[in-house]
Amino acid sequence: MLSSCSMPQEKGIYYEDEDFIVQEGDSYSYLTCLGDLSDMEVRQYSGTQTIFAYSGVAMINTSVIYDITMGKFKVVLIDPNNEITELNGEQTFSLLGGLYQIKLIGDCAYGKVSINIE
Repeated sequence: MLSSCSMPQEKGIYYEDEDFIVQEGDSYSYLTCLGDLSDMEVRQYSGTQTIFAYSGVAMINTSVIYDITMGKFKVVLIDPNNEITELNGEQTFSLLGGLYQIKLIGDCAYGKVSINIE
């Protein structure tokens, strides 16, 4: 089976653009997205999508596992100072007040994703 992002994927051009990634709001597209965050399969995912936003003080545990077969994909935590931390595996964070966001970032990504946030 041949597949590609032959149509312009303007959302994917921002994959490395930190100024775009930290902006409020989402801009994303996909050919298909099956399942939920704990067991999701994406085809041709591009753009930025906020999946978690929290303002306050808390401890969170994240588990992020993904197997991308084509394209680029990452999951990031953005802190109130717009510092970006890439999430992969199991991590614990202290949220110390202000707005924290977790976003999916993709550039024509195909694969499986599992994300749990407690």
